[in-house]
Amino acid sequence: MRRITVMSSRGQIVVPLEIRRQVKWDTGTRLVIEWSGQSPRLVLSAVKERVGEVAIPPAGILRDVYSESRTYVAQLRAEADRDTVS
Repeated sequence: MRRITVMSSRGQIVVPLEIRRQVKWDTGTRLVIEWSGQSPRLVLSAVKERVGEVAIPPAGILRDVYSESRTYVAQLRAEADRDTVS
């Protein structure tokens, strides 16, 4: 599914209602945004927090990047942990 949206002057975008309903994203849903310089696409994934880990559920087109997203989030958490220890 493709939809066109507009970025605001504050860098905010709106995920169209039809898509939010399909992926079951409500107000306050935390998202991971991933971008690769090799591709002109941004990938959004919902974050579900659990004690001690972050899980990103595969959904729709995100199914193909599930393992990459988990690795990326793990790297971000490791960096954050290193920064808080210093």
